[in-house]
Amino acid sequence: MAFVQRKEAMRYLLGALLSSLALALSACGAPSSATAASSAATTVQVRVDPTLGTILADAKGMTLYKYAKDGTNTSACLAACATAWPPLTAPGTPTLPSGVTGTLATFPRSDGVTQVSFNGVPLYRYSKDQKAGDITGNGVGGVWSVANVANTRPAPAATSVPATRVNGAIQSVANGKVTLADGSAFTINPSTQISRIVTGTLSDLKAGDYVAITAKRQPDNTLLASMVNVFPTTARGVANGQFPLTGGNLMTNATIDQVTGNGFTVAFPGGGAKITLAADAKITRTVAADQSALTAGTNVSASVRDGVAQSITLQ
Repeated sequence: MAFVQRKEAMRYLLGALLSSLALALSACGAPSSATAASSAATTVQVRVDPTLGTILADAKGMTLYKYAKDGTNTSACLAACATAWPPLTAPGTPTLPSGVTGTLATFPRSDGVTQVSFNGVPLYRYSKDQKAGDITGNGVGGVWSVANVANTRPAPAATSVPATRVNGAIQSVANGKVTLADGSAFTINPSTQISRIVTGTLSDLKAGDYVAITAKRQPDNTLLASMVNVFPTTARGVANGQFPLTGGNLMTNATIDQVTGNGFTVAFPGGGAKITLAADAKITRTVAADQSALTAGTNVSASVRDGVAQSITLQ
């Protein structure tokens, strides 16, 4: 359970969610070339672009994208991929504006995050979009495209192979193949995302760190944290804010203001919080790694689809 919660924290920040640049959005509207066609009260809006058609956007007007490697209600964008392309999430039942034909739903990702899909197609934001109406993610890598009402259709069920979680100690790495001690194996390629989780302490936290906090709200409105994960500066601002998690927990992605005593304070667009660490709280830091870190004896957790590792976390 702790591993799932930690990965859920990662995905909300790196990986999975709402507005990654809420401060910029508060000062910027959608460009004149795109006409808003829905209410901000819905999870997904639509706007009409003369070239790209009826584009899907989140409640803040940020463009939503789809990933060519995804299957029906199955995401292939994990770990560092989800840093650049945070999955769209929503508390409760996601909603569409009236008059839009299609079905919004949610599905559980292999990293523990619950993602929103449209007609079975997982939806994402792009971390490099700066304001409502930006479409800088369209065409990236030849596998990312703007999601619109016309092109967002379920992938054929026959080609949808869910990722599986493979855990164990590495026995050998040779010719792009990783074999674990239990005999299971998978291949890696240049697209495989590799990261390392480093254990830390309260003394490692400092003002300015961008963190993901898994906590429960207390009667005095403070948050009692069971997990705190510090992410690289490249992930700063992604999925900024607070979002509900399973088990009565609350995810807070924010910047540390001040570290004092057995806790710290944080700020995020539109609010802040006082955090107290639980006695058994886990503090970690996520750092990027590469294939050279895959050595015999290293414990790993890999998300594998069709025998190919989509992401690997070194433990």
